[in-house]
Amino acid sequence: MKHILIAALLVAVAPFSGAFAAGTNHLMTIAVCPPWKKGEDAKQTADMAGACKTTVEAVEASFQNDMNVAASNSYRLLDTDATYADVEAKFTWLNANTGADDTLFIHLLAHGGKLGGRYKGYPVTDQGIALWSVKEPNLGTATDDKVFMLVRTFRDLMDSVKVKNIVLIVDSCHSGASFNDFKDDPHAQKASAARTAIVLSAKADQFANFNEGSTMPLFSEMLTHALKVSAGQPMSDAVDLAETATHRRLRVNCETPTFKKLLKDDGDLSYYSLCTQRAEIYDPTGLLDEITVQ
Repeated sequence: MKHILIAALLVAVAPFSGAFAAGTNHLMTIAVCPPWKKGEDAKQTADMAGACKTTVEAVEASFQNDMNVAASNSYRLLDTDATYADVEAKFTWLNANTGADDTLFIHLLAHGGKLGGRYKGYPVTDQGIALWSVKEPNLGTATDDKVFMLVRTFRDLMDSVKVKNIVLIVDSCHSGASFNDFKDDPHAQKASAARTAIVLSAKADQFANFNEGSTMPLFSEMLTHALKVSAGQPMSDAVDLAETATHRRLRVNCETPTFKKLLKDDGDLSYYSLCTQRAEIYDPTGLLDEITVQ
């Protein structure tokens, strides 16, 4: 849908009680708003094109202020600097420049959806992440062309970074479809694996929406607000607050003439899929409860 942002927001963090654990905190943002993604009109198209920079700046400010990340340890891959090769190279760099006690935050904002591809030589159907390209990709060959990256591939790159704990927040349409990619991650069974929690902003059969101005994905915007007002509270509380705020705001938005017309005119949409966005959370060890917002 043209008005809907399919975005991904991924964050890696370490557990702490009242303060960050020993080690350095890092933030990598990956944001891709390609020129081929069009909105309902020229203004919305322009707003969507600028959403990546706006969101990256908001997330950087939020995690620097509320999650104790120094500006000097923030790294940004934005649009033309966020190709498939750029992402692979940055993970290699991070693995060489982070320590076993460090905290790594990863913010990924990109369009995506389910598509076919090959994972370790085998054909699979998986969620895909659209990395930078000028022309609209052919979805039949997008992963082979290294324009889309399978979530499983991104997961493996993330697993390669030897930090202590990882929290992954995905703000994406149908992001709940990735739940089993992380629950069934074979790397997670290894003794050396990072402790992991996963937050997916929408269920597998739901869309993730822009805010009213099409300047940020709504869940991401609500998360930055939630972190700001959650000092001294566990990160799980901020995530719950962001989910609730997103859900309630969408329910209000869906009573406006614009949304009512959209639901009436677009047969692919339902009130449930568009207006009742809820997160899926995979946190097998209660990591989010141990992270304290600063």
